[in-house]
Amino acid sequence: MTGQRSHSGAPAGDQSEFEDLFDHAPVGYLVTGLDGVILRANTTFARWLDEDQESLIGRSFLRLLPVGDRIMFGTHAMAQLEHTGALNELSADLFTRDRSRIPVLLAITRVQGHHGTTDRIVVIRATERRLHEQELVSALHSLQEADEARNRLLEEARRQAQHDSLTGLANRSLLQDQVRDALIVGAHSSTQVGLLFCDVNRFKRINDNLGHTAGDDVLRHVARCLDQAAGSEALVARYSGDEFVVLVPTIIRGNELALIENRLRLELASPILIGDRRVSVDVAVGAALTPSTYHHDDVTGIAEKLIEEADAAMYRAKTRAHGKPLERTKSPEKLRLETDLRGAAARGELKVFYQPQIDARNTELVGAEALVRWHHPELGLLSPLDFIDVAEDSGLIKEVGAHVLHTACAFGMAMLNNGKALEMSVNVSAYQLSDPEFVNDVRKILDTVGFPARLLTLEVTESKVISNTVHSNGTLTALRELGVHLSVDDFGTGYSSLSQLHSMPVTEVKIDRSFVKDIDENSPLTLITGIIGLARGLGLRIVAEGIETPAQLQALTHIGCDRLQGYHLGRPVDEETFHARHY
Repeated sequence: MTGQRSHSGAPAGDQSEFEDLFDHAPVGYLVTGLDGVILRANTTFARWLDEDQESLIGRSFLRLLPVGDRIMFGTHAMAQLEHTGALNELSADLFTRDRSRIPVLLAITRVQGHHGTTDRIVVIRATERRLHEQELVSALHSLQEADEARNRLLEEARRQAQHDSLTGLANRSLLQDQVRDALIVGAHSSTQVGLLFCDVNRFKRINDNLGHTAGDDVLRHVARCLDQAAGSEALVARYSGDEFVVLVPTIIRGNELALIENRLRLELASPILIGDRRVSVDVAVGAALTPSTYHHDDVTGIAEKLIEEADAAMYRAKTRAHGKPLERTKSPEKLRLETDLRGAAARGELKVFYQPQIDARNTELVGAEALVRWHHPELGLLSPLDFIDVAEDSGLIKEVGAHVLHTACAFGMAMLNNGKALEMSVNVSAYQLSDPEFVNDVRKILDTVGFPARLLTLEVTESKVISNTVHSNGTLTALRELGVHLSVDDFGTGYSSLSQLHSMPVTEVKIDRSFVKDIDENSPLTLITGIIGLARGLGLRIVAEGIETPAQLQALTHIGCDRLQGYHLGRPVDEETFHARHY
């Protein structure tokens, strides 16, 4: 249409020419929000980073910078930008997709527009700029060589003073400096800083039995695994002896520390060869986060408290692993729990509660998740967190799991006899899936109760369903051949790949509640939408759990979840209460 104008008021032709100029300019152009999230990026910038333009949208610009540049940017550059509204010729490196670096110069202007304040960033390849300064570089070359040699000596002396000689990791001194710098950035940008405190289990036993050389090999192995699991954006340090710390300067997702811990455990899963012996290595891990907001004037105190909290969390993890009293529940020692759990199902102490699952399209009740509780005669009602680990360590999980599965199928069959076809979801452990008799046990229960296999879903957490034992022993395939559905629970918190998920006979994924809990009316849903897209591409049913608010319900309904579950829709209750509430 002649005279048509864009939303900005410019003629459509001019707007198109501007868009073409923006997209194909010989320099990189970016538009970001005040939080650093990329809103627009031109083709040139994407090509330099070997990325697609679309993949850059929604990512944090700061995450494209190495840790040192990011801290410099947050502490100095952001303050100047807020004061003057512009920055010129800021030198930095950018990570490409393969994590190599390219030197650039940045010019940033803060602009107030119709849709809010944004930062316009011009990116110039520093290498191209240096071509124009070639004559000057040649003239200064001899002087620079001498200066660089001196700087290398100083840098090496500084590096040795700040790094551990055995592992090559940062030492405690450098860690403390980096924690304080990260806290300053976090205070200005209102972002959280995270810390993982790790201690090698049974390290003294390794030293005593295999010698200190073997102990050193173990420490170097743990250091490599930590470095691999943490990624380039985190700092890994050897704190002392067999203790290590991972610093995450900017927490983007609430479960980021859990993801690093999970990747670390996968890295450590295979034993290492020391001499002629294979040694299994594992670690106790504690996590700590800064408060949502804090003042930068007190970073020294906050840094000390953060390390102390992570250290305390690590010792609580060690305590739980050794079966000592749990601080959280003040439960008895592991041996007593194990003794009392034997025969608990036969005595009628194990109760199965049911939480409803709703069809997102029409809000109809279509299923329920079976959740076990233990009515201990002296300790009262115990949640699975208090005794499932004990059951797995002692082998009692077979007895407990069989009871829950039989009870859930019997309840489902009773509902079916009353004309209600309700799908039952039951959690199973990797221990059960590793049992060669498990498939036969499931078949016997289904035959005994008469419950259709098509109405049963077995849930396994993501990190366990991809374990080599479970994946290679044929159990998952045999269960699918029975007609049973398989669900990947806590999806998004593990470390599965597309190829792993595609090769496994799973039929459903449950989006972990950690992705749901922070959803409100203004929350971006990019991550969850991506998870849903991944599941859709694999032809899997999608269940969102942990829904506690109307805003979460509305958002997850609109972005394409198939089923919904959480306290907002119904808490876990016993059979009688479940039937009364829903029928």
